[in-house]
Amino acid sequence: MRVRSHRHPGDDRFLRLKMALLRPLDKLPTLDVATILLVGAEEKLLEQLGEAVLREGEGSAKVQVHVAPGLPLPADRECLRPRVDLVVFVLSLHSKHSLRTVEASLPQLDAGFFLGKVCFLASGVGSEQKASIHTDAVARLAATFRSPLLFGDLEVEPSRLSVARRLLRVLQICAGHVPGPVGPEPAVHDEEVRGAGPAGRLTPRPAPSPGRGPPGPFCALVITPIN
Repeated sequence: MRVRSHRHPGDDRFLRLKMALLRPLDKLPTLDVATILLVGAEEKLLEQLGEAVLREGEGSAKVQVHVAPGLPLPADRECLRPRVDLVVFVLSLHSKHSLRTVEASLPQLDAGFFLGKVCFLASGVGSEQKASIHTDAVARLAATFRSPLLFGDLEVEPSRLSVARRLLRVLQICAGHVPGPVGPEPAVHDEEVRGAGPAGRLTPRPAPSPGRGPPGPFCALVITPIN
């Protein structure tokens, strides 16, 4: 389902006044529904990641994926918007614009989201020689807000699926569907996970499973453009 926001060109000032600050607990949860909001300037990558999350979430509780090019979200659709369980800020290491978009969106989140309901995702680690943003800048941003940071390459399907599985796990915890701690953790590449041994070594992540087909009836991709 595609949700559109229509407005007149001259209404920008009015709409800016009507934008809503996103809060984590302003709505009651829906039984067996987990909602993730992907925020970033790379619309195509966000949609591909959203579809991957839905595929990985098949057979579990209902997963809803909302995609937005930036925050705040329009207030006129606040009554239709479900409670957001996890916000993921997605940026491309090849685009300074994507970093500026994320930085501008962060103040539009209520502080309560940064108690385990925010995650940063940096795409483009497979071609760092073309990067216009250093990974240290992204790591500092995530550390400032004490939120997890993932690295991957959303343009490569195996990496995208690996990231989707990891995000789905975090989403399920944030929505209260499975137990587990959520909070600041070391930044790791999508093909690695933090080991449980005393040395805390990195261990290989299992290879991605074959595609499971299109999203089933218990999944919904909702695109929420700001423009």
